[in-house]
Amino acid sequence: RYDFPEIFREYAQIDPSSFDLLVSKLQPHHIFHNRSYNTPMPVDRQFLIILYCLEHYGNGASVKHVADWGGVSVGTVELGTKWVFMAILDSTLRSEHIRWPAAQSSEREKAKKMVEERTIPAWRNGWVMIDGTLIPLCQRPYYYGEVFFNRKSNYSLNVQ
Repeated sequence: RYDFPEIFREYAQIDPSSFDLLVSKLQPHHIFHNRSYNTPMPVDRQFLIILYCLEHYGNGASVKHVADWGGVSVGTVELGTKWVFMAILDSTLRSEHIRWPAAQSSEREKAKKMVEERTIPAWRNGWVMIDGTLIPLCQRPYYYGEVFFNRKSNYSLNVQ
């Protein structure tokens, strides 16, 4: 990853030093340390496979395609995905970096205003309206189609 950082960034969508920092935060989690006779896959490899999977959609995101790319089995991709997300959600990463805006903050008011201006005004006081993963749609939705057009010039749903 450090010999060819541009290729690493292309596949993982992350800088090698940022990748290493995240892996160092995930590495100590108990989910990656077992008492099995089988040696577990290194955390950095599991995390890289997950990042590759998250960066693709359509046929390129099939578990089999990701497994072939990573040189592992389909079951390894599925289990590795589960382990990585369990470690993220059960670690200090979550408490340090994933948080809701304060109830009366300017950040929250700015988000409400954006929702009102860009989507359906009735959603202004909704909750869980934070930027999330984009799920591509194959075509423009009939109702409110322009709302589904994202910054990447695709029609998509935003996971909230």
